[in-house]
Amino acid sequence: TQRILLWSLWAILLVLVLPLYAQLGLERAFDYANLGGAVGGIDFRVYYLTSELFLKGQNFYDPSLQIQAMRQHQLPVDDTIYLYPPLFPLLFLPFTYWPIEQAARVWYFVNLGLYLSALIVSLSALRFELRDPLTPCLMILGLLFVPALFNLYKGQVNALLLLLLVVAYVALLRGRPLATGVGVALAAWIKGVPALLFLLFLRKSHWKIIAAGIVATFGITFLLLLLMGPPPFQGFFDQALPSLAHPEPNPSNLSLRGFLSLLLTENAYADPLLVSPTLWSMASVLLSAALSASLFLASRRTADERTQSIEVGLAISLMPLVAPIGWLDLYTLAVFPLLVLVREWKEGRLGALRGVLALSSFLMLSNPRVVDLLTQLGLVLPLRHPLLIGLPLFGGLVIWALLVSLVLESRSAHPD
Repeated sequence: TQRILLWSLWAILLVLVLPLYAQLGLERAFDYANLGGAVGGIDFRVYYLTSELFLKGQNFYDPSLQIQAMRQHQLPVDDTIYLYPPLFPLLFLPFTYWPIEQAARVWYFVNLGLYLSALIVSLSALRFELRDPLTPCLMILGLLFVPALFNLYKGQVNALLLLLLVVAYVALLRGRPLATGVGVALAAWIKGVPALLFLLFLRKSHWKIIAAGIVATFGITFLLLLLMGPPPFQGFFDQALPSLAHPEPNPSNLSLRGFLSLLLTENAYADPLLVSPTLWSMASVLLSAALSASLFLASRRTADERTQSIEVGLAISLMPLVAPIGWLDLYTLAVFPLLVLVREWKEGRLGALRGVLALSSFLMLSNPRVVDLLTQLGLVLPLRHPLLIGLPLFGGLVIWALLVSLVLESRSAHPD
């Protein structure tokens, strides 16, 4: 019976779920270009245009040049700019070989491969067995996880981040500090927030990993200066970073800073509890710092493999929460922390209450469009309440709280 269930689940994955993703990639990978309000490929577009501008030797952080490039490709025009360090436009250059719509499909399937690889490496690192029916079930749920679906549909890069982080975790388990430090440094050079893992390494005095990360950072900086020169760095510090200092209120911006901007600044999406940009800025910094400090304070200096996985899961769970801008697709990173919680449940260490909370976190992260559903049902009055809009953030906070509780339990059972 178990064998029949096992093969049935793998068949569902291969025959039903993956073909649906393939159809989405073939038909809607770049439906953003159709002027219908869809977001298929909307972030891919930024990467593609940014790499094109780099090839032309132009400042890809300049909003006016981004707008000009959108018009040249006859795309909907908005004020979106590239906000991250200048490494990824270099890595993305091969995709500019194809016309933009064809490149969107190629990137979609590469992105799908990256996400599947991240799932497989995560399951293997956490000791899930292929013969266990739970493994294909988790693969299916991973592919149905709404943040991951958004990541693929929008053409975001978070699957690559997840893969780099879980590979770095595997290298950590195998005692390879060079690979660990380089993997985390690469992820941080794509989006800065993975650098949070170095806080954990600092707590554990993993000096070789920290040194590898520093050397990798200087090496990447030197390579980029050699290939690009100083202007991209100047554009990053003069144009991209300052834009992150301003509120970005949006129901899909579900980092702590994004959610607080709905609570504390004037916006078109929610009725703020209080309009105070100064309070927003202070609360964002203090609460993000407190969440980050929880990683340092809760983790142990020495830990077995199980506790290390919980601590790394805790660090990764914090990344979408403390990011300057955390669109829903950034919660793709929550896959690894959720798998850690599933393993704890499977081995009987989570308990009934925490098991229910873990399931609720998955559901909250997978239902970002509950507001749209309530609108369709005619429930208009409560919709502008920011606490309703923030469901995915609450799901991320539940994951963080559960992992903190598990780390503290391990610490009390095996003190340093």
